[in-house]
Amino acid sequence: FYKLKYKKTLLLLFILSLISLVQSSLKALKNSCDLQWFPSKLLSEGINHYKYFIEGGEPLGCGLGEYAHGLQVVLLPLAYLEWDTAKTIWLFVNLILVFMIPLLLCKKFNVSNEFTLLILCIFLTCSPTRTAINYGQQSLFTMFFFILPFLYKNNFSYFFSGFSYFKYSIGSILAFYFLVSRKYKIFLLTIIPSILGWIIYFMMTNSDPISNLFEP
Repeated sequence: FYKLKYKKTLLLLFILSLISLVQSSLKALKNSCDLQWFPSKLLSEGINHYKYFIEGGEPLGCGLGEYAHGLQVVLLPLAYLEWDTAKTIWLFVNLILVFMIPLLLCKKFNVSNEFTLLILCIFLTCSPTRTAINYGQQSLFTMFFFILPFLYKNNFSYFFSGFSYFKYSIGSILAFYFLVSRKYKIFLLTIIPSILGWIIYFMMTNSDPISNLFEP
């Protein structure tokens, strides 16, 4: 009896979580102002967005591009789309990540199905997740790549974990972890995406490589 009641409660929580997720998604279609579409749009036109904003250029929404070069490069496919189309696609990316992150972690640590569902409900409805979806933020993107080296111990995951460095306020923690753990080979693999992003960026914008390195 208690087990049946527990499952019904979990099912109800999941339905309520999905309703909350739908509400956040509808807000994202109207908002998504944190999506760094405009800085990537400038990059696609060969404009250094760091200099553009420093010199008083007007932003679109609240996307000022305060991230490493690599993020603008990764978002380039969206830059060639209209704003409404780009934020819709980014919403679907975030929706995929919002399920993948807790499910991958629970699978890694052999969490039971019932507890996995509970964790998923909490993750879907917590304030940081809803905010990330509402405003089209890159937090879920960063988190996904941040956890990769703890899920899979291979060079492929180490390389892609470097994508979390694009939001250096969070990704720098991972870099520091590899350094203090003396995992220097892994650290070198993780910084490759940032180096490639920087090279592509200064070549596309004809920026001075050294000054551009410190502009973020």
